[in-house]
Amino acid sequence: MKYMMHVLLVFSFVQSGNLPEPPWDEISMGIMGGSGNSVTFLNNNKLYGLDILTFGFDLKEENTSISAYILMPRIGKRFTLRSLNRLNSYYKGEINLIIPFVSIDIDGESTTEFEDDIKDIVDMLGFKLAYGIEYKFNEQLSFSTDFGFNYLWNNIDIEGSDLSARLGHTYTLLSLNYSLE
Repeated sequence: MKYMMHVLLVFSFVQSGNLPEPPWDEISMGIMGGSGNSVTFLNNNKLYGLDILTFGFDLKEENTSISAYILMPRIGKRFTLRSLNRLNSYYKGEINLIIPFVSIDIDGESTTEFEDDIKDIVDMLGFKLAYGIEYKFNEQLSFSTDFGFNYLWNNIDIEGSDLSARLGHTYTLLSLNYSLE
């Protein structure tokens, strides 16, 4: 069995050299405030990415804890504007989907129905419009910052009540970009 594991490991390393080249030209990793992270893949000015927001809190007096992980897969397009030496500016537009994962613990009681209501409220569709500036340190590494507007909407159905939610806010994003061209 040990011999078989070594053969499998060697075969895996040999085959890893035959993997296709990733389909993106640039990878961007960023932070949004204190509780958000972002990864974006850029190919021919087309964006593919995922934003992840996390938050949670505990109320020790009432034995209550709430935590949430919110995934926001997104696609979009970047429109290059002016360039001067190492400085580039751009607009970008994206559409996104919000997928929430919520956990609520209230003194050991079942909160499944309440968690489902929260997920229904937070499950939204949205778009982002932003203006960004990128500074290229060299051909492979750059730093960028985006300032934009995020608009989200949802139709909520909780126990027969039909509600509509709309949420708009500004955001900033600081990113470190790696170019693979």
